[in-house]
Amino acid sequence: MLTVWVAKTLLNNAKVFYLDMFHGQGEQAASVNKLIQVGFYLVNLGFTFLRLRISSDMQYDEGLGRSVQNYMDSAQEMIEVLSIKLGGSVIILGVTLFINLIMILILRSASTPSRPVVRTTNAPGVVA
Repeated sequence: MLTVWVAKTLLNNAKVFYLDMFHGQGEQAASVNKLIQVGFYLVNLGFTFLRLRISSDMQYDEGLGRSVQNYMDSAQEMIEVLSIKLGGSVIILGVTLFINLIMILILRSASTPSRPVVRTTNAPGVVA
């Protein structure tokens, strides 16, 4: 849910930058914006799905003479594990958002032609 909100915010607020980058070509700006949103979803949801895997610990039990699985024994332990997993996902979500913003700014500065600064000086007594 947080990934969807961040992606929609990025989609809505990046339109202006893409229009500027593509010199007012709205259709091209809209398609690049949508492609970046899809990539944002894929990266973040894929990482979140990988990160949310919770496995039990394997420990060797000398009494049994073999390895046994230790499961989470309490609700507190389960909440702690989930909060670590979700916290890591939120951090990655923020990092990818900032990477997208940096890419937008780099592409925008590369697409704007550098204009020479023209300074005019008025002759004495001439009012512009």
